[in-house]
Amino acid sequence: ALEAAPRAQRVLQMSEELLTHLRAVNGHTSSQSIGVSCVQAAVDNLQEYCNDLEVTQLARFDRAAKESSKSARGTMRECVRTLEAFNQAGSVVKRWLSS
Repeated sequence: ALEAAPRAQRVLQMSEELLTHLRAVNGHTSSQSIGVSCVQAAVDNLQEYCNDLEVTQLARFDRAAKESSKSARGTMRECVRTLEAFNQAGSVVKRWLSS
């Protein structure tokens, strides 16, 4: 997860840029274009993957936070590093402060 998060975010960003470019080239009304449709599907799937990965890391962090072992602290650290790729770990900070 630690390596997957920044890579997934980068691929998502590149896909969104490609989608913007394709729409500009094809015109805003041609959303039925096969290229635009395929890239939109990829963007949607990547966004869902990123959301799922973030939720999984938040759940791992929550479980580890309930423990007091050294390995739990390591898990929490790994989760925070992974979550930094999504929103500078804002989701874990928000969750931690609200509990």
